[in-house]
Amino acid sequence: MMHRWENVNKKALFIIVLLCLITGCGKAADNINSDKKDTAQDITSIEEPIQDESLINDQDNETSKKKENSGMTVKYKMQELEFLRDGKKIYGRIYLPEGDGPFPVAIMGHGFGANLSMMEGYAKSFAENGIAAYVFDFIGGGHDIKSDGKMTEMSVLTEAADMNTVLDGILALDIIDKNNIFAMGGSQGGFVATYIAGTRPEDIKGLIALYPAYVLQDDARKRTGNGTEFFDTFSVMGNTISRLYDEDALSFDIYDIMKNYKGNALLIHGTADQIVPYSYSERAVDTLPSARLITIEGAGHGFGGKDDEYATRCAIDFVKEEAGITENSNMDEKEDVMITDKIRLFTQNSIRIESDAGIIYVDPFKMNVEPHDADFILLTHNHYDHFSPEDILKVCKESSVMIVPENMESEAGDLTDSVDMIYTVEPDMKKNVNGLELETIPAYNNSKSFHQKSAGWVGYILTIDGKRVYIAGDTDMTEDNRKVKCDVAMIPIGGTYTMDAMQAAQLINEIKPDIAIPTHYGSAVGSPKDADTFKRHVDNAIDVEIKMEY
Repeated sequence: MMHRWENVNKKALFIIVLLCLITGCGKAADNINSDKKDTAQDITSIEEPIQDESLINDQDNETSKKKENSGMTVKYKMQELEFLRDGKKIYGRIYLPEGDGPFPVAIMGHGFGANLSMMEGYAKSFAENGIAAYVFDFIGGGHDIKSDGKMTEMSVLTEAADMNTVLDGILALDIIDKNNIFAMGGSQGGFVATYIAGTRPEDIKGLIALYPAYVLQDDARKRTGNGTEFFDTFSVMGNTISRLYDEDALSFDIYDIMKNYKGNALLIHGTADQIVPYSYSERAVDTLPSARLITIEGAGHGFGGKDDEYATRCAIDFVKEEAGITENSNMDEKEDVMITDKIRLFTQNSIRIESDAGIIYVDPFKMNVEPHDADFILLTHNHYDHFSPEDILKVCKESSVMIVPENMESEAGDLTDSVDMIYTVEPDMKKNVNGLELETIPAYNNSKSFHQKSAGWVGYILTIDGKRVYIAGDTDMTEDNRKVKCDVAMIPIGGTYTMDAMQAAQLINEIKPDIAIPTHYGSAVGSPKDADTFKRHVDNAIDVEIKMEY
C-alpha cells in the first residue's frame, strides 16, 4: 500500500468524461451466447497482409508519413473489419504486425460513452511489437461510434455479447494464433473483458484490465435503492441510458464470475482514481485465481503521458510472456559499458545510479560526501548498514522521493520533513513512481534468522535505459530470486547474513544476466578476496564487474 506524510504534488487526473465512468453490468453467461453464423462474412479477407492504403485512416497515414520522414519503418497495417450481432453492425479495426503470422491477438474494449479510439493507441503499440489487436465500437456503446445502436440499448451484458461475437469472428481468422487470444479493456471495457474471461476461460489466454470499472455494480445499487426502484431512463455523466443498464448490472456479481478464470490476469490501476477507487482492483486481484496488480502512483481514471507509456509497456510485456514471444538481445559491448558506467557501488549495498528518471540511491551508507542530489532513495530493509538516516540526509533534497518496505513506515516517517514524499512497498509489486519503473522481489534468508521472509523486506528491479537492473538486497538464493529475469544483477556475496561468494555465483549462473556486480562484502562482512572467488565461479559468458569503491 502507499502512505504519504506530506502534501503530495499529485499528478493531474486524466479523467475524460466521455471515456470514463462505469456504472452498469450484465446478465448471466447463458444469456449472451453469440451466434457464429451471424458474424460478418468477409472475415477471411485479412488472411494476407493488408496492402490497401485506403483502409488506413487519417491518423495512421499521418503516423506513417512521420515515420517515413524520420527514416523509421511502419511496423503494422490496419484493416477495417466488421461483425454482426442480432442483425446489428459491430464496427472495428484490426492492427496486424509485419509478417505472415499467425499472431497472438488482443481484443480491446473501450469504456462507457467512448469509442474505439480510446484503445487504438494500445492497438498500434501492440502491432508494432508483434501482437495483433482488434479495437471496435460496442453497439450503442458511446459517442461518435460507427457501430449500430443507441446508448439506451446498451448494458454491460449487451457489450459482453458484442465481445463474444468478436471473439468468435477472431477465432475464425487463419492469421491469428487461436491459442493466444487476450481479452483487454479499459474502464467498463475492462469489466466486460473480465466477464468474457470468466465465462469463456477456455478461449482466453490472458486478461488485461486497465482501471477496470468493477465499481459499476455498486453504483447501480446506490442508484436503484439496492434494486428496489428502477427508472425507465436516467443520465450518467451526461449520457442518457435505460433501466436495462441497471437491471443487467444487478443480475450477477462480477467477483463471482472472475473466479472461474484460471489463466493469468494483469490489472493496472492508478491510486488517485476518483471514478473507480483503486480498492476495487485490490479486491479483484485477491479474487482472481492468478492475477497481478500494477500500481501507478498518483494516476487517475485513464492514463496519459508517462503513465500511459508505462501501462502500454507492462501490457505488451505481459502478452509476450504469456505467448512465449522471445526476442534476441541487442545489447552489445558498448551498451553494456554505458549501463554500468551509470552505476556506482560505495560500500555494502550503498549504490548510486543515474537514470532518465533521475538520480537513484539504494541503501546510502558511509557517504563521505554530501551531494544532496537524490531524486529517489530506495531502502531494502532497516538494518543499520542499509537504513542510515545520517547518510540519507547527506543525499536527499527537498524534492526527493523515498521508497521503503511497509514495515519501515514508522522509522521512515521520521524523515518526512527532509523529503517530498514517502511511499511504502511490499514484495512482489510493480510500480511506476514519478517515471521510475520498479519491481520488488522478496529478500530473505532460508535458514538464518537475520532476514525473515515475514518481515516483507525487498530487493528491487529497476528499468534503466530499457534494461532491467536487479539489486538483491540482503538475501540468500531463494525460490523467489531464482525466477528473476534481468540484464544486470547486483548480488550480495559476503556470507554470514547473506549468500557467500559460491552461492551467489550459483544464483548468477542460474538467472543468467549479462552482467553481475558483487555487493555486500569487504566492510561489515566478507573480504575483498570474495569478489575474486565470485568471479572465478561465474560462467564465462557472464561479465563480472567489480565496482566496490570503499
